[in-house]
Amino acid sequence: MKIILAILLALLAAPVAAQTMITKAAIDQGVILRIVDSVDGTPETGVVFNTAGIDLEYRRDGAASVDITEATLAALTTAHTDGGFLHIGNGYYRLDLPDAAVATGANKVLVHGTVTGMVVVGQVVQLTSFDLQDSQPDVNVNSMAGMAFGASPTVGPNFFTFFNSDDTVSGTFVHDFVDYFNTVSSINSTVGTMEPVLNDNYAVTNAIMADLFGIVNANILTIAEKLPSANAKMAGEGATAQNLDQVSGGGASQPRINFKAPKAFQLKVSDRNDGTHEATKPVRLKPGTVGNIAVSVDMSPIFGDVFVQTVGTPTVSGGSATASALGPRDTELMVQLAGTATASEVRTVTVPIVMKTGEALDVVFRIEVLAQ
Repeated sequence: MKIILAILLALLAAPVAAQTMITKAAIDQGVILRIVDSVDGTPETGVVFNTAGIDLEYRRDGAASVDITEATLAALTTAHTDGGFLHIGNGYYRLDLPDAAVATGANKVLVHGTVTGMVVVGQVVQLTSFDLQDSQPDVNVNSMAGMAFGASPTVGPNFFTFFNSDDTVSGTFVHDFVDYFNTVSSINSTVGTMEPVLNDNYAVTNAIMADLFGIVNANILTIAEKLPSANAKMAGEGATAQNLDQVSGGGASQPRINFKAPKAFQLKVSDRNDGTHEATKPVRLKPGTVGNIAVSVDMSPIFGDVFVQTVGTPTVSGGSATASALGPRDTELMVQLAGTATASEVRTVTVPIVMKTGEALDVVFRIEVLAQ
């Protein structure tokens, strides 16, 4: 087991060639090599250009290794020198490559070497066809993936079919447009290409364009012409234009009331089919001033989901309490009570309504005023 672990550790610790990228045919390029002790793998920091056994080389794809003549560098800031070699720190070394190492004709180059008693960790250089550091690369906009741009556009044989249909656009405009277009273009129906034959005389071209814009302007309605008039009516509105929430199946209608009556004043019509249309319970009031109380009577027990269309003027049988129509609210009629309620009196309110079916009827509910 110990032997296996030792082998694995040795494999993990083995130096591996690093990789970098350089543009093909670039000049004065270099790489960074690392040199470590061949026994314990610790960084070697004292190697110079003429250390015993030093031999650095490069090998391009498909070619033999080429020897690099090592040379010293005065400092790390010294200008590029082919074969220039100097320690950077922690076992890393600068090596200046000859231009031939990165010339065109290969996609990769391996920089490697030996030093007596040491291991040189090689560098694989990927040679690219463009500069990865260029913020504005040269891009050919005339072709892409083998497709050239700038050629005459091609059109199918039915390109102008929709222009000849009077069912889609104003015929006068479309046909005149095609007439003018055909005067400045020729259509090659055999190969489906359109070759402009515009006259170079700007005066002629401008005259044609002026006529074309005149045709366009003559066929465009103004916004005011497209909008409906103030008195425009929808189908089924009757003689008077209504709001959208007033439109019904026919005849006059009233705006829908968008609030509910207080729960104590929500009534239902009796489902007895005896023609009386009376609410199932009364409205009970306290004596005194009646402060504009909304009362609703739901007609769905008799008419189901048929809506109330109009609510007429209610009448109150005597007393000082008054009632006025508010309007329909879906299947409900709504009225408003006001005036004065006298203690212990009982009054009857009769409300004429019309249902959406056109049926007119009177709905009755009672007002009972509590004692003092």
